[in-house]
Amino acid sequence: MTSLQELLLCAAHGPDQEARAAWAKWRKIVIWDEIDHESYYLLPALYRALERLEIDDEWRPRLAGIHRKAWYANHLLRRSTTPAIQALAAAGAPLMLLPGPALVYAYQSDCGLRPLDKLHCLVSVEHLQTAQRLLPEFGWAALQPRYHRLRKLIKGRASAFAFAHNSTLQRLVICWRLPDLPCATTNNFWAQADEILWEETPLKFIAPADARQVLGQAPSGCRNLETESAKLLLDQLVSPLSES
Repeated sequence: MTSLQELLLCAAHGPDQEARAAWAKWRKIVIWDEIDHESYYLLPALYRALERLEIDDEWRPRLAGIHRKAWYANHLLRRSTTPAIQALAAAGAPLMLLPGPALVYAYQSDCGLRPLDKLHCLVSVEHLQTAQRLLPEFGWAALQPRYHRLRKLIKGRASAFAFAHNSTLQRLVICWRLPDLPCATTNNFWAQADEILWEETPLKFIAPADARQVLGQAPSGCRNLETESAKLLLDQLVSPLSES
């Protein structure tokens, strides 16, 4: 993560005084047309931070547009995945939202704060075959071949199926295990998960403390804005829980 990205991260998620100072430094250096792709990911959160801090700037209308675009795209992703999620739940193969989508759809009231390019979910191993069978019926095509060899796949190093919707091209990633975490830990996630209503269908989402544990598995050399932003948001949720 670059020094400019660290400034942006602080401006978007830091305490008020630190956020103001980071914004002033970042704004003085950065040229709009040269904002990198990874930094672009944090611009919706930056917009909300400027709004909260009552900072007026000529970039705010642009940032508002990026936030609105993320809000709309996240709602479309929810809408396109709903029929498959409902069918899996009805077939006894429920899914669990993993940290990224849980932050957008369960933990936060602002669906536009974090743009999602895919929906990451967890499914129990015993329900993999059901997911493999039902998802194509709702327009989700597997991106990798040979998914029919489930036994070989489960015993190997793979941990997820990736699907793309035939009409919207949105992505759905179905995980049956999480890298670097033992199966017992993943099983505990199910026991500690909470639920939201996903278009009137109960859908589990990973608990904040467990989500923080998942993100904490990322190697120290692989820090990126998405992961660090999620950690900061989760810390705000986990800390009050640990103190209560």
